[in-house]
Amino acid sequence: MEAALGWLGEIFKYLLSFIPRPLIARTTQGGVKWIKGKKVKEIKPGFGFYWPFTTSYEIIAVVRQGMVIKPKGLATRDLTNVSMGFTMVFRISNVVKALTEVDNIFETIDEAGQTAAPGIVAASSDRELVDQMVVESPDSDEEDESEDSNTQPLSLLDKKMTEATQRILKDFGVEMIWCKVNEFSIPNQTLKHIGEMVRIGQ
Repeated sequence: MEAALGWLGEIFKYLLSFIPRPLIARTTQGGVKWIKGKKVKEIKPGFGFYWPFTTSYEIIAVVRQGMVIKPKGLATRDLTNVSMGFTMVFRISNVVKALTEVDNIFETIDEAGQTAAPGIVAASSDRELVDQMVVESPDSDEEDESEDSNTQPLSLLDKKMTEATQRILKDFGVEMIWCKVNEFSIPNQTLKHIGEMVRIGQ
């Protein structure tokens, strides 16, 4: 009896796949529909329908969002072992590329950060890295401009990380807004949030 009911349930589910179903994407979202497995159509915010029998879809957040990369052991130019963690803030600028060029765009963003960091750290000594994490004190005009933007004061190291990750992700529909070091440690000393320091009188 249970087997018969299960069989009937599968038939009912199959018949339902011929009925169009509602699809809603919020203003913070975007997505893609795959029609017959090969035709790609962008899903924009709003209300629509899709046909389950021939269509699959995926919706993701496309607005500003962040990802924290946990501290990882790296080697500097002078072969000092250091640990560095950072935060990446980004938005999805092209949802079609983000969902069709890679299997998982958020894993790809994580990989981009972890791929960029070793080369940047290896190009400098530990002392140089500490110097590069200091944020220069902006003048009043720069402060006014920053209030109207999505950015914040960045150190030289932050800018290098931002540029490196953007180069990796540019073909995958991701805009890197900024990448900021949030933890840096060297033997016997841990410096947290050095990116917030402001150089005064130098």
